Amino acid sequence: MFIPPNRYPTDLLQMREQVLATLPDIHEKGRVSSCKGYHSQCNSIYCPSCVRAGLYHRRGRIVTACSSLTERRRKNLQFATLLTADVPLEELRAVAKTSADAMRKTLRSVGVSGHVTCAEISFPRWDDQCHLHYHCLIDSAPSGRGYVPKGALTDAWMSALPADLLPPLVEVHIKPVDSLEAVATYVCTSPFFDYVKAQASLKEVSRTLDAIRETKGLPKITSRGSLTLPEA
Repeated sequence: MFIPPNRYPTDLLQMREQVLATLPDIHEKGRVSSCKGYHSQCNSIYCPSCVRAGLYHRRGRIVTACSSLTERRRKNLQFATLLTADVPLEELRAVAKTSADAMRKTLRSVGVSGHVTCAEISFPRWDDQCHLHYHCLIDSAPSGRGYVPKGALTDAWMSALPADLLPPLVEVHIKPVDSLEAVATYVCTSPFFDYVKAQASLKEVSRTLDAIRETKGLPKITSRGSLTLPEA
C-alpha cells in the first residue's frame, strides 16, 4: 500500500528523508548522521545515538524491575520467542493488534507471575512480507503451580492465534535466562539500528521506516505483574 509522503507524520517524514539522503554514508562509514552533543538529542527512533541512549534507559528499567524478585525467582526467569506468520506490510498494523491480544491471552492462560514483552519486526528475503514476533521475559515458578513448560506455552500460543497467523514453526522457543543484562539488551534493541549496522540497502531502510510508520502509536514494550517496569 503506497502512502503519499504528505500523509506521513511530520517528524517521521523528516527523519525518513534524512536517513535516505545519508544512505551513501551508511555504506561508506557503517552509520547514519546522528545527534551530536548532550543538548541536541532528537529522541528519534531513526537516530543511532538516541536509540543507543534509549536502549540503556529501557534496559535499566527491566533490570530494576527484576531486582525486586527473590534471588531464587531471578534464577528461574525464562526467555521465550512467540512467532507469527509472515504478512504483507499493509496488513502489519491490524496483525500487530491481533497478535498482541493473543500474546496477552497466552501469558495470562499459562499463569505467569509477570512478564516483559517486546514486539519486533524483521523482514524475510522475499519482497513485501514482514515478520512480527514477540520476545518475552517471563517470571515463572521453577516447578509446581506457576511453572510454565514449553509444551503448555506452545499450545496456548497456537490456540490464541487466528488460523491465518499460525507460523510454519509450531514450537515456541523458550530457555532459561543466563544473563539478565544480555536479555534486557536484546529486548530493547531497535530493529532499525540493526539494519543500519548491517549495511542495509535503500530498499531495506525504506521498508523498515514504512514498517515503523505502520505501527506508530502501538506499544513496543509492555510489562505486567511482578515484572511491571518502573516509570520512565
